[in-house]
Amino acid sequence: MNTVLLMLSLIATAQGLRCMTCENARSHEDCDSQGVMRECLENELSCAIEERKVNYGPGRLIFKHCKQPLACNNNYIQNDRPAWWPIQCNDKFPNSVCRCCCFEDECNIGHERCFGKAAISCGNQEDVRGGITTCSDGNRFRSKCDFQCQAPAQIYPPDSSSSVCLEDGSWSKPAPCCANPCPALAVVDLVIILDSSSSVGEAGWQTLLSFTRSLLSLYTLGNNSVEVAVVRYNAEVDTDNIIPLDNGFNRDELFAAISSLPYDGSGTRTGNAINFTREFILENGHGHREFAHDLVVVLTDGRSQDDVAVPARLLRERGVMTYAIGIRPDQAPDNFDIRNDLLNIAGSEDHFFVVEDGFSRLNADFAEEITREICSDPCGLTPHL
Repeated sequence: MNTVLLMLSLIATAQGLRCMTCENARSHEDCDSQGVMRECLENELSCAIEERKVNYGPGRLIFKHCKQPLACNNNYIQNDRPAWWPIQCNDKFPNSVCRCCCFEDECNIGHERCFGKAAISCGNQEDVRGGITTCSDGNRFRSKCDFQCQAPAQIYPPDSSSSVCLEDGSWSKPAPCCANPCPALAVVDLVIILDSSSSVGEAGWQTLLSFTRSLLSLYTLGNNSVEVAVVRYNAEVDTDNIIPLDNGFNRDELFAAISSLPYDGSGTRTGNAINFTREFILENGHGHREFAHDLVVVLTDGRSQDDVAVPARLLRERGVMTYAIGIRPDQAPDNFDIRNDLLNIAGSEDHFFVVEDGFSRLNADFAEEITREICSDPCGLTPHL
């Protein structure tokens, strides 16, 4: 008799799996607050969640219910996914659905316990500068963000047109930029600082001017692309023959003005010329454009007689990209070394060049080499937006 009573008691108290049920809820919170907790049938041994998106709209519809494990397994088979991933998603256009099954009481309340990795989110994906960012599911796990640029700008790096939110909460690739083709369509206020000290000599000076024209010939010059200023210096800055950014010259007129720059003087106060560039050439009111990036290129054949580190650092603190080209004279003594000055000017090993063979190497090929380095990160030469 006791055995019969015990069996009857077990039958009376046994309960089925308990799952939240709702249809067409606008969020998990709405579903859980307005839905009904239901005891499932004997063959419904799992709780399920469906998240549906219609026409790739920003919202989703939430469905929760009891489900047979066999139906859950069929979902797994029908929708490809990594073996470790518990979610079954079908991202067909224009509608999509993601499903998940779990097997404990009330495990489909919220979404974390059922979806597991669906609770993972990455940091907000940055909008691509100068373009459009479109994400399939915000910053949630498995969301894919696609980046597009408006012509003529192009995605850079070229293999960064999309990024996916990964299991570890990071994006598979950082947001790219929309970069104009460089050098052709770079948007830059370019200042060239030329050393005309006595060690350069008349022949060397003419080579410097020829090299400057070769360098500039690689860029598109104009109000919406590259504007050019040229500063000549020795012990002092030649303020009588400055070519400012707002010179108003077309290409031929600019090249003629460069060719007519005089050569004379002694002394090499490069720091003074850099300070002049920061305080005058790159100040608003002298042709400096707020939307353009700033690039300063210094050409010198000797060690500076004043400090260059602080003036160059002050330039870079304003966001100016600095490059330095040092010409080692043909007859320079063995202990002649301007690398330290060049590094202080450029701020990086990648931003300075030493010409070991004197002025003869300052030719069109070398201008292209310099330009390839300057354009190695075209994101730094796109307009400020």
